[in-house]
Amino acid sequence: TDASNWTTVNVGSGWANFHGGTYGNGLFVGVGNDGNIAVSSDGSSWTSRDSGTSSEFIGVAYGDGRYIAAGRSSTIAISTDGGVSWTSSQPSVFGSSALYGIAYGSGMFMVIAGNCKAYGSTDGGSTWSEMGSVESISPDYEGIIAYNESAKKFGIAGSSGKFYTADWPLYRGT
Repeated sequence: TDASNWTTVNVGSGWANFHGGTYGNGLFVGVGNDGNIAVSSDGSSWTSRDSGTSSEFIGVAYGDGRYIAAGRSSTIAISTDGGVSWTSSQPSVFGSSALYGIAYGSGMFMVIAGNCKAYGSTDGGSTWSEMGSVESISPDYEGIIAYNESAKKFGIAGSSGKFYTADWPLYRGT
């Protein structure tokens, strides 16, 4: 209860690394190498899920009743059924950029790409739009994007000791 005692759990064979994780709707979701996705309702017993891709995932977020994983090769995977099945795609708007992180807040998923651009989706990952550019994003900071609900800001860890924030909603006017 005080985060001083941690328990190590072996997720299973084939897992080299977790690169990202989230918790939402009563489910932990972890993502990693080779398109690996694993889910757990209790954090102790994990079940691997087929992502439909072998691309490495860097991050995963939960919002609006769905999970979206993001990673290398401009790949995303979406689950709308509680993490049971996943559909992967490579939206053309990302070009060939790796996706370094994903977060959800105030009705929008936002990903950060290796081309130093942020992309947002307000329809659960079906379509993505370029939201703007940041000065520099380094692969050393993979997956470090977050949303602060009270401030209505996304935050992104950048390189050279910089941290970037962006107000949201950017275009809704609320």
